[in-house]
Amino acid sequence: MFPAGVSVLFLTFAIHLQDTWTDSAKDFTTQFWTIKTDLPADQAHDAGRLLDAVCAAYRNGLSMLPEQRTMKMDAWVFRNRSDYNQTIRGFYGRPENSVGMLNPSPALTAVTVNNSWDSFEATAKHEAFHQFASTRFPHGIPAWLSEGLAEYFEHSAYINGALINGQVSNGTLQALQNDIQSNNCIPFIELMRMSQSTWNQNLFEGNGAIQYRQSWAMVHFLIHAENGRYASSFDQFLLQIARGINHETAFVEVFGTNDLVSFQNAWVVYVNQLLPSSAMLAAHRLNFLAAGMKELMSRERSVQSINGLRASLQTIAFKTTLNVNYKEYNFDANDQNNYLIPPDSHSANPKFHFVKGNPFPEMYTTGLYPFNLYVRWQKSKGEIAWSIVVGR
Repeated sequence: MFPAGVSVLFLTFAIHLQDTWTDSAKDFTTQFWTIKTDLPADQAHDAGRLLDAVCAAYRNGLSMLPEQRTMKMDAWVFRNRSDYNQTIRGFYGRPENSVGMLNPSPALTAVTVNNSWDSFEATAKHEAFHQFASTRFPHGIPAWLSEGLAEYFEHSAYINGALINGQVSNGTLQALQNDIQSNNCIPFIELMRMSQSTWNQNLFEGNGAIQYRQSWAMVHFLIHAENGRYASSFDQFLLQIARGINHETAFVEVFGTNDLVSFQNAWVVYVNQLLPSSAMLAAHRLNFLAAGMKELMSRERSVQSINGLRASLQTIAFKTTLNVNYKEYNFDANDQNNYLIPPDSHSANPKFHFVKGNPFPEMYTTGLYPFNLYVRWQKSKGEIAWSIVVGR
C-alpha cells in the first residue's frame, strides 16, 4: 500500500533529475514501458501493471489507427513529492498545484498522486493517453476529441490487470444530467470548434469540468449509442483525422450530416437514459462472496447454491474488510445488496452464480456487459487465495 505522504509521478520522456534521485531509482521493463522508480518493488510492480493495462487498452480500443510516429514509452515514478517539485519547478513553475500535465514537444507526461490509488489510477489512464495519441494523430486532434477519448479511458474499470472500457461513473453522470437540466451544456458546434488555448483558458476562468464530462459523453455516445449504431462511423472519423483531414469536413463526410442540433438532441436523450455501470461494483461484491466462501471452507461447511452461500454467511454473521487496489471496502453478510448486481445501461439482468465443485466452487457472473467476471482459486502451502478475473 502507498504509505502516507507518498506521491507518484509519471514522466513519459527522459528529463534530467537531480543525481540523488537518479542514483537511488531503479530501472525495470514491462511489456510496454521502461520504468525508473524509487518505489518499493511491490508498489512499482502494481504501477507497472496498471500502465501496461492502460497501454493495451489504447492499442485494442483504437486498433484501427496505424502507428504513424514511433515513441518509446518511458515512465519515471517518484516516491516523494520533493523530488517531483525539484524536477518540474524549473519547467512549469508551481507543480504542487497540478494533478497532471503534458508537454507535447518533446513528449512529457507528468502525473502526481497524493497517497490515493484511485486518483493515481484515473490520472494515469487519462494523461498517458495524450502521449499515445501523438503516435496516432501526427497532424493533431481537436481538443474535445482528445480530452473526450482520454476521459473515456479514464472512466474504464481496472480489475486485476485488465481494463473494461465504456464504463459510466455515477458522479459524472449525475453532474452531466444536471448540466442538461439546467441548460449548462455547451452547444456541440461550439465545443467541437474550441481551440486548445480556449479549452485551457476555460479551466482557469470558467467551469472546465463541464467540458471534460460533456466531451466524455460525446465519445461514449458515438461508440455505444443505439447498440453501437455510430461506432463504425466513429472509427472512420478518427481515421480521417489521423490522415490530416479537417475534423469538421471529416464529420460531415463520415456521419452524413452537418445538423449538429439534431445530433445533440439525440445525445441528450441518450445521456438522460444512461445508468451507472456495474462492473466495479460486481467485482467488489464477488470479492466479498469469495472471502465468505473461504471462511466457510475453513469451517468445513458445505454450500450448494448462491442462496445457500448467503444463508450460511448470515448464520455466522460474517463481516470482512477487503483491500482492493489500495482501498479498503467493508462488507456485511446481512446487507442483501451484496448478493445482487444492479442493472446498468447495457446489462439488463446481471447475476451472481455458484456451482459446487471440488476442491473449489465455481463463482461467476452472467449478463454483465461487456465482460463477465469469475473467481480464480488457488492453493499454495495450504493457504487458499483467489483473484477476480475478467472475461468468462
